[in-house]
Amino acid sequence: MKKTCSRCKKSHDSQKYAVCDPCRAKCKVDNKARYEKMKEEGICTRCRIKPGMIKKRRHFMCLECTQESDRKWRKWRDDVYQGVIDQYGGKCACCGETSLKFLTIDHINNDGYKEKGGNKGNRGGYSFYKRIRDNHRDDLQVLCYNCNCGRHRNGGVCPHMQEGEKSYYDCSLVRGCA
Repeated sequence: MKKTCSRCKKSHDSQKYAVCDPCRAKCKVDNKARYEKMKEEGICTRCRIKPGMIKKRRHFMCLECTQESDRKWRKWRDDVYQGVIDQYGGKCACCGETSLKFLTIDHINNDGYKEKGGNKGNRGGYSFYKRIRDNHRDDLQVLCYNCNCGRHRNGGVCPHMQEGEKSYYDCSLVRGCA
């Protein structure tokens, strides 16, 4: 499908972009030059008004822009985390804990190390949650950090499930429970 470039108004075949490849290349060069000039002049690369003193990721930003960027990033990251936890049940499959600050995703077969080793650069944390957000997997469950660490230190079985201790849930309902 042909598109019309938003800059040069010529027809192009790009499925992804509103501008053609030559215009994209020129924009990239122009943007880099503008960025370098702002950096030399000490201007915030985000608002382009205030002096930019703080290097944050790839940008030199003023304090206000840095704080706003951090706030938006945290909200976006927390929304992804909340969505994944909700997708997998929203509470610890072992003890029933529901406080989001205590919950994490657990690999039921204790094979998370395999995934981390084969995925250089995107090993865990936010990038892991982003990967599983859109691809529901049956080998994952929600556990609180206590139950997750307990399983890790106890050969794959949460201490709640051993020695006659009563769990919040019937052990037969918990996936990966021995």
